[in-house]
Amino acid sequence: MDKYGNMTRREACYFLGISESASDEQIKRAYRYKAKLYHPDANPNTDTKEYYIRAQKAYECLMRHQEIPSQNQKHYGGMPYSSYGYQEKTTTNANANREQYGAQSNVRPAKVYSSTAAARANYQRQKAKEKELEKLQKWDEEQRTNKKRQQQTQLYGTKYAEYMSDFGKSKEEEVLEKIRAIWLAETIKRQIDLDREHKEALQRRKLYRAFMQQKIKEEEKKKKSVQIENQVANMGIIKVRDLIYEYIRRDEEGNVEGITTAVDDVDLDIKQGEFVAILGHNGSGKSTLAKHMNAILYPTEGTVWVDGKDTQDEEALWDIRQTAGMVFQNPDNQIIGQVVEEDVGFGPENMGVPTKEI
Repeated sequence: MDKYGNMTRREACYFLGISESASDEQIKRAYRYKAKLYHPDANPNTDTKEYYIRAQKAYECLMRHQEIPSQNQKHYGGMPYSSYGYQEKTTTNANANREQYGAQSNVRPAKVYSSTAAARANYQRQKAKEKELEKLQKWDEEQRTNKKRQQQTQLYGTKYAEYMSDFGKSKEEEVLEKIRAIWLAETIKRQIDLDREHKEALQRRKLYRAFMQQKIKEEEKKKKSVQIENQVANMGIIKVRDLIYEYIRRDEEGNVEGITTAVDDVDLDIKQGEFVAILGHNGSGKSTLAKHMNAILYPTEGTVWVDGKDTQDEEALWDIRQTAGMVFQNPDNQIIGQVVEEDVGFGPENMGVPTKEI
């Protein structure tokens, strides 16, 4: 600095990083580089304002004082060398450049980014990306805050959520907050356990209710079966109720051609020891009714009991046929042996009676 506090040429050249004999074009190029480097907009996180102002002052100083110092210069191998490094051009070239561009006094520093459109576009893209990133970060923070607040409101209530959203809490408040959080966690855990026990109790109650209903149904079924047995015990040896039997005619392909009702809504009760004759013309259904009494045929509708046993019960089929016998009208359908003894012994033999007893 001189006695007035102004920057000297040597200091200005040193700050811009050029030699004292640099041309005007070199000075402008160096200034543009330094101005871009230290511009406050290009360094939002760093205080570079002082360096930027110094770069402007250095540029103004060099453009106002364009004389080339001749002292303190050294020559090495034909190249002028100052105390700050090799000079890029000789004094003659510097004077020639000054004559070409003209001496400028009181030159106002050039605008930053006025050098090329590409630099301006790059800088604008960079600023747009930074703004977009900042917007996304702010949005994410708001989303996290809102989501956390919603969860706290849902779990603990609005008052607790508002209290948790406050900042600048003291240590005592933080300790109380931790204690409250622990208490809430324990309360929630106890509530979860109570809910689980309540669900288990409901499940046990449902199972017990289903078990009791099943037991009641079984008891009712037993009572009903006992009632039926009592009714059967009081009924005759043969009892027929609402008996209907239909003969179905089919073709060779199994399709139904017609249906003939042989027995239509017949009720019959025969006591043990009675002799009952069923009369009727041919095709009236006498044989069809008789075949129901020893389970040769099964009812289409209705029920037939023989000695208290339902003819449609497959487990009672053997007992029914031991109780009710049948003599067919055509002898050829029932004669088995060659002599009467063999024919009479055929039935007991199938019933499992030993041969000696037969």
